[in-house]
Amino acid sequence: MTFSAGREVRTFRTKLSARDVGGSSPSYAVSGYASLVSTPYSMGSYQEQISPGAFSGTLSRNPDVQLLVNHEGLPLARTTILPGRPGHLSLAEDSRGLRFDAQLDRDDPDARLVHRKISSGLMDQCSFAFTVTDQDWNDTRTLRTISGVNLDRGDVSIVNYGAS
Repeated sequence: MTFSAGREVRTFRTKLSARDVGGSSPSYAVSGYASLVSTPYSMGSYQEQISPGAFSGTLSRNPDVQLLVNHEGLPLARTTILPGRPGHLSLAEDSRGLRFDAQLDRDDPDARLVHRKISSGLMDQCSFAFTVTDQDWNDTRTLRTISGVNLDRGDVSIVNYGAS
């Protein structure tokens, strides 16, 4: 079943890592999972899960995605910035979910602040904003399985509190 509604946001507890690349590098490295696959989570009146492969179509089209904090503010990184440069964001789907790796500009005060919050453990959760392109429901409408998403013009976010 194909579905195309408005933007949706899902937040996950994940292990975020931030490190100072050091030396002459002008960036901090931040990585984590914006989404996990095959992991049901509560949406209140129903459970939801994202299928393995749900990100493959959108990632093959090189979506324009920004790394934000709590889904708002100025971007810390973006997929359209060249790899190896501060501000670059890369996305990949693996067996665990949607992984992101970002190079944050060491001279950006927002990047320094986020790096410190992640390194200290004050921020340790992620989220992503997307539109659904394919989904299925079980017969009792208690489980929604999302099997396709569009990430273009969406975001991956470092967040204070995860929903799942």
